[in-house]
Amino acid sequence: MEEKQKKVPAKRIQLVDVVLERKGSQMFEGRRVRSPEDAANIIRYFIGESDREKFVVLGLSIKNEPQLLKVVHTESINASIVHPREEMKALIIF
Repeated sequence: MEEKQKKVPAKRIQLVDVVLERKGSQMFEGRRVRSPEDAANIIRYFIGESDREKFVVLGLSIKNEPQLLKVVHTESINASIVHPREEMKALIIF
């Protein structure tokens, strides 16, 4: 005798992927970052008049030339949730 098996309804699962994608570019007057003030000016220009606190990573080449700028985290109410893996991923991939 065959036993009747209950049919279990299928469940659709969403497939997602986190992808690093280029969002644009900005010009930097100097060729190299020679001081912390240079780096601050690049980031300040990028952030503009934002009303939110941001944790930003500025990636430099071995010649101190800016290569990429990434917003790792935008403020939460009482913490900045940042982990080194988020910071380093863009630098390694680029």
